[in-house]
Amino acid sequence: HRLVCAKMNSKNPALCKFDIFKKEDGKNGDQICDHSWGCFDASSKSVYSSVNVKSASYGDGDSGLSNLTEERTSERPNKLPFGWEERIAHSTKECYFYDTITRKVHFTLPPSHHREKDRNAWGAILGDYSDFNDQLRCRHILVKHSESDRCSSYRERMVRRTKQEALNKIMHARDLIQSGKFEFAELANMISDCCSARHGGDLGPLSLTQTPFVFERNILLLKDGELSEIFQTKAGYHILLRTPINYINYSTKNRRRRLKKIFIANEKAKSKAHLKKNQYFSNLTKQQKAFLCKKRQKKKKKK
Repeated sequence: HRLVCAKMNSKNPALCKFDIFKKEDGKNGDQICDHSWGCFDASSKSVYSSVNVKSASYGDGDSGLSNLTEERTSERPNKLPFGWEERIAHSTKECYFYDTITRKVHFTLPPSHHREKDRNAWGAILGDYSDFNDQLRCRHILVKHSESDRCSSYRERMVRRTKQEALNKIMHARDLIQSGKFEFAELANMISDCCSARHGGDLGPLSLTQTPFVFERNILLLKDGELSEIFQTKAGYHILLRTPINYINYSTKNRRRRLKKIFIANEKAKSKAHLKKNQYFSNLTKQQKAFLCKKRQKKKKKK
């Protein structure tokens, strides 16, 4: 005979605590188990802790209720830190955490908020280096083939090379870079089918989830100045060169570009206003001249 009952503690509406009592009759006498867990409302999600209650179908009268098991991956209630939000990337469908205060991306919770690291997807890649800004930068060489999702590139209208030819081409390019005969930027400018080839393969600062998951994973596995292995996506074959981000230079460039745009816009506005004024005064002078001509004609007629 088994008895299972639950009672709700509604003192705190945000946290509802359920107490589970389990009483069993066995050969060694009654066994009483007391278990409890917290259930948060929708505003505070418990990501790494889950409670699954499994029960089989009813049997005969002698067997009674089947076993009731509770599986928990974390003992403590896992509440997100202040200012953190749980988000899902649209392209990769991966879960990550965004700190709205520092504007940083995190793929695991701080040690005080979880027992184990997330071993799936990004957590397995980043390991202890999970706290970093969401900006990445690299140079990129893409070699397309006839089976790519888009068989056209900015170099040619239709890519007709086979998959094996594309693989041989990018392998040869990687060997040339490793041997030091060519710089990465030079080869990217010569053979890459990506439009970034015009800038030596430089993709500029990238945000996480902006590119496919396979692409970002290969960037994160590299150190600054390290060359990646050849990997494949739907677009074709890729090799990457991780480059550091110079935030100061990039911000100053943006500021200069912005100031230049503002200056040009102001000059255009001034020139437009000047033209309007000139047109206005020219119209006035024309009107005055026409008025004076009419007066003179009237005087002549009177005479």
